Amino acid sequence: MRIVVIGGGPAGLSAALSAVRASQSCKVMLITEDSHLGYCQCATPLLFSRALSSVAESIPDDVQRLEGMGIETRVATRVVNIDADAKSVITDTGERHEFDKLVLAMGSGKPGKASIVGVQSQNVYQLWGLETALRLQARLKDAENVVVLGTGFIATEVMCFAAPHYRVHVMDARAVPKYPTAAVSSELATRFNQDVEKLGIRFHMNVDWADAEIRDDGISLGSTFVPADIVVDTVGESEDVFWLVHDVGVERGVTGFILVNERMETTVPDIYAAGDCCEYVDFLGSPARSFGEPSALLEGIVAGANAAGDQATVDPLVMPSVLASDGLELAWVGISSREMAEPFDMQIDSALGTGFTCAPYYPGSAEVWAHIFAERGSGRIVGGAFYGKTGTQSRVTLLGMAIKKGLTVSELMNLETAFMPNVSDVPEAVVMACDRLRRKLARG
Repeated sequence: MRIVVIGGGPAGLSAALSAVRASQSCKVMLITEDSHLGYCQCATPLLFSRALSSVAESIPDDVQRLEGMGIETRVATRVVNIDADAKSVITDTGERHEFDKLVLAMGSGKPGKASIVGVQSQNVYQLWGLETALRLQARLKDAENVVVLGTGFIATEVMCFAAPHYRVHVMDARAVPKYPTAAVSSELATRFNQDVEKLGIRFHMNVDWADAEIRDDGISLGSTFVPADIVVDTVGESEDVFWLVHDVGVERGVTGFILVNERMETTVPDIYAAGDCCEYVDFLGSPARSFGEPSALLEGIVAGANAAGDQATVDPLVMPSVLASDGLELAWVGISSREMAEPFDMQIDSALGTGFTCAPYYPGSAEVWAHIFAERGSGRIVGGAFYGKTGTQSRVTLLGMAIKKGLTVSELMNLETAFMPNVSDVPEAVVMACDRLRRKLARG
């Protein structure tokens, strides 16, 4: 059995490793455009916090690990053609590699550059690739002014990490920042925005990019000039990675991403897909784009195992997410605002609850807010969100499991939590929110 995996991110790596674990007789090859394996793109915003002393030293030698397991690797290599009929891929080096099974794990594409005059300046950075991270880390040592273009997920992390260490300006064509309002309820978004204001970040909204010009020392917006040693570009359109499968017959869904079933099979026999290039069906039965490293790892494991002859499946995903920086964390899963429920014609109720990251009398204790959403009538939990200085990841993971298992508010309220003064609090924010929501649902 010959298996070729295209892509060296979390989905590709987990697919290759899963395939050889499922069948020792498989011959697996991983091909990636990246020059290094093991570098997580999501770690790049951490550079602005100065928490990482050396990016290069933090990269594991995944090439050696893969080859030690019998997996051939081709780094800095681009697949330029897939011949589905001949079951082979051709690379930019002229090599042809035959396969019995193919796993597509090429992600959603590298970010493109913003359509702004001067975007080619050496001070403009797109947070992609180890080489960019190394160059950025060196520049950050002497930087004082950081300008972030955009207010999406990555942009928001960058500005919050950078604010304690640099003078930060944020620019966006939107009237209001995309995050947190795109992810959570107005109640939690307001709390988040109030704390962001305390960081001293300057926002420039309703920007017309046609009037902007990036210079070596900053950005001009008409008569306004903003100094910048570093410009973080997050507003450019991602490149089209799907040109590779245009002539293969692999179908794409309503989101524009590759259709897969629960076994991560595409519409073409013997071709699988995993990670950010996929469209999956969520817990409400709706098509959604796969996103994030945890989902990519899970999907890669299933795709690789099945390519090797296994019968693994991925349950409908709920996609728990955390937007985090030093001292600000926002997490959400499923239906996490009233607006999100509208397309589903779903009648929901919600309730807020508060708790602490640890016992209030323990040093460093901080509040955590929980906002839980449930379906009227059934009481079934459909989502929620959390905000605090820390402690959101474990709670949003728990809530994601509750959604997957179809738990009701009453069932989750009976959650028994372990208590230790320095790591947890009584009462727990999740339980308090569920208790309030249970009473609201009972009143009709």
